[in-house]
Amino acid sequence: MFKLISLLTLFFLIAKNSLAINQDVYEKAKINKINLSGWYINDSNKVNDGRYFLPGIKFIKNIRNQFKDNFFFITGFAWVDFDNNNTQDIIFVGEGHRCGSGNTTGENLEQEGRRGCSVQDIKMLNAINPPVLTFLQNPKKQNIIFKDNLFDWNNEFSQDIGYGSTLARLIIADFNNDNVEDIFIANAQVQIRNKKYEYIGPNHSLISTDKLNWKQSNHTGFKTEKKQKIYIGFSHGSTSGDIDNDGDIDIITTEFKGAVCHFNDGKGNFKAKICANQQGFAVTAADYNNDGNLDLIISGDHYNPKFNEISPSGWKGDPGKNRISVFYGNGKGKFKRQKTEIEPVYTLGGKFMFSQVVDMISWDFDNDGDVDFISSVVGPFYSSSAFAIYENIGNGKFKLKNSLLFPGVEPNPAWADPKKWAKEIKDEYSHPYNSYCNRTALIDVNNDNLMDAICVNGNLNKHTNWFFINKGDLIFEMVDPSFVEDKGWVFFYDNLKGKKVEGIDFTKIKKINDQELKNYNLLKNSIYFSSIEAEMIGGKNFNIDIDNNYYIFDALFEKDEIKFPVTLCTQYYPKFTFIGNRVGFNYGEGFGNISKLKKYGTGGCGNQNTGFLGHWHDEANELSNETDLFPFLREIESKWNEVFNNLPFLTAEEQKNIVENWIN
Repeated sequence: MFKLISLLTLFFLIAKNSLAINQDVYEKAKINKINLSGWYINDSNKVNDGRYFLPGIKFIKNIRNQFKDNFFFITGFAWVDFDNNNTQDIIFVGEGHRCGSGNTTGENLEQEGRRGCSVQDIKMLNAINPPVLTFLQNPKKQNIIFKDNLFDWNNEFSQDIGYGSTLARLIIADFNNDNVEDIFIANAQVQIRNKKYEYIGPNHSLISTDKLNWKQSNHTGFKTEKKQKIYIGFSHGSTSGDIDNDGDIDIITTEFKGAVCHFNDGKGNFKAKICANQQGFAVTAADYNNDGNLDLIISGDHYNPKFNEISPSGWKGDPGKNRISVFYGNGKGKFKRQKTEIEPVYTLGGKFMFSQVVDMISWDFDNDGDVDFISSVVGPFYSSSAFAIYENIGNGKFKLKNSLLFPGVEPNPAWADPKKWAKEIKDEYSHPYNSYCNRTALIDVNNDNLMDAICVNGNLNKHTNWFFINKGDLIFEMVDPSFVEDKGWVFFYDNLKGKKVEGIDFTKIKKINDQELKNYNLLKNSIYFSSIEAEMIGGKNFNIDIDNNYYIFDALFEKDEIKFPVTLCTQYYPKFTFIGNRVGFNYGEGFGNISKLKKYGTGGCGNQNTGFLGHWHDEANELSNETDLFPFLREIESKWNEVFNNLPFLTAEEQKNIVENWIN
């Protein structure tokens, strides 16, 4: 039974996607109450010859190495239109540095075959840098550009809480109804205190506030830090949809105590509440019974006592918790469990169960008018993996239609005997069978109007970019990346192309020669600016006026062995207790003495009435629209203190004066 779409809804959908890209898919999602949440790759993500434009495994490994200060490893990626130009961009997330890696203190402990970060005197040990990377894409030009400083990670309460360290499942949706996509970053962080596991860490809800800027919003309710207003639950699974039919998108995450509904106030602030009595590690949402309300499927894994009781943890399990449950929603924020059982996937003659459910995603895969779901499953302690397809047969019931084993990590035939499995599998991470589909995205890769799927994993997984080709009637074929390349369906990019600031050719910028270089003083420590992929290494012409609270100097940057100047001004405003930083596009050396950038220097700084521009100026909108230098303005602001501490020009008295009068 199909539901009608009102003309108003159709108008909204067309307005939201003015190019009508894959309009049939978005209409179908709307009918079935599916929020695609950044996990659908649409046709805007194609090169001119019609192939999909996707990151290759070499690219994923390269950016992990290039941004190793952010990542221990990359776990996955999703699609979001950052610049609101109807073309999908991409965001990568992963495991951040916090307990011994990346020059951090602490250690990772192993206990019961699993790892956790050791903590003692603090509530949470979070990542020191955000394990998140954002890129703008231009598939038509086969171009991808790194964008930094898009996110303000602190709301008005959450200063210095740090960053979620174990990220994989993002939710992309317009939470505040401003027609710009927002981001919820779910965190499944683990730590060990006094030999007991704790499952807490910050989850980030980032809401658009300005062009190419998102800010942490406020969270209240269940498992939130009351002072800092941020959710700290163990969100191994996450999905989204309009739970209470109030017109905005809410969030659902999993937890040990039950599914957590995060109710949106319409402005992107959330109130968390247990809404379904089911322990969970994976969750998916849609209207499974065609009544117009959002329903849930929540997995707490499958009950597998024969293997669990001889596993490294020794915990037998709980049949009341270890199951997959279907919950029908009433459209008012409440859910009722259905009397149904979801069958697990077995192999080895029914003697080995893929009992852990890693991921689930919903769609009408057989085009029969109701919503099915597919699932990534693994054996106990991530030993071997499979892909499961479940058909919606009505009345809250689902039938296991088909399953496929991931090649290269098939179960050892000896595992038909649980004791032989236990002899080989000592933990989650050291055995060779740990490769699976960590997160699944939807894509019609061969354009046959049957929805396919792709594994969007990180750099440590053998099955990143493997595809599940929908052959019809819920029969899928699993293929590797070379298959879709050979078919001419996908273009995998493996290197950053066009990694220059748009409109600026750094090979033609004014270069500082060796003679001019003698006029510069080197910084105490160089400072890397990711927005232009250059290091600030020195400066000259330092002009400071302590009485009027400003200083101006020509900074020296180096990029790919090219050295160039940028004039900067820092000014303190006592009335507002604000330190502002500007670029002198039309003063001094400008930005590399590039003439076409001089028009942006319309604001004053210090004793100058014009020549400069800060990120808060109205004129910065023009710079943002015409170049990719706006993030540089923000980065100059965010790294002011680091620059100040490394300036070689300041006398001890000047430095003391600035610290006492500006900073303190």
